[in-house]
Amino acid sequence: MAWDDNWLRNDPTMIRGTNYGLNTTNFSGGGESSLIRGDELAQLNLSKLQNKVGSNYYTGGGDASGLPSWMTGDTMTGFGDVMKGFGSLASGWAAMKNLKLTRQAMENQQNQWQQNYESQRLTTNNAIANQNAWKQAQGRTDFGSYVGGKPPGTQYVG
Repeated sequence: MAWDDNWLRNDPTMIRGTNYGLNTTNFSGGGESSLIRGDELAQLNLSKLQNKVGSNYYTGGGDASGLPSWMTGDTMTGFGDVMKGFGSLASGWAAMKNLKLTRQAMENQQNQWQQNYESQRLTTNNAIANQNAWKQAQGRTDFGSYVGGKPPGTQYVG
């Protein structure tokens, strides 16, 4: 008895293990009818595997492309539009954060400028006060003007 004969008779000594839920009806019959029946079984088993989640042949329920039924052109276009919307939202959020940082930087720069101005004004006014005091001591009246006017509550001359 040849190996092919055992295969055609579905000899249990030649085929061991489980059938994984596939049809294994017996291939009895002669020559051509066995091959036709084998082709029918292959098609039947393939269709079962295509509908079984986790199978290498799973197509998501019958779509010939193998993609799930919700993966259509219109759905993907809609998904792309939603992603664009999220991108725009994220861009707007980043712009608002950037605006906040820009405002903080501007306020910081303004404060630094004001402090620098006050410091230079004090230094300059002290120099002008010294010069005015020297002029007053000589009896002169051509006093220099203070930057920002004479500071209130000071002993500056002029």
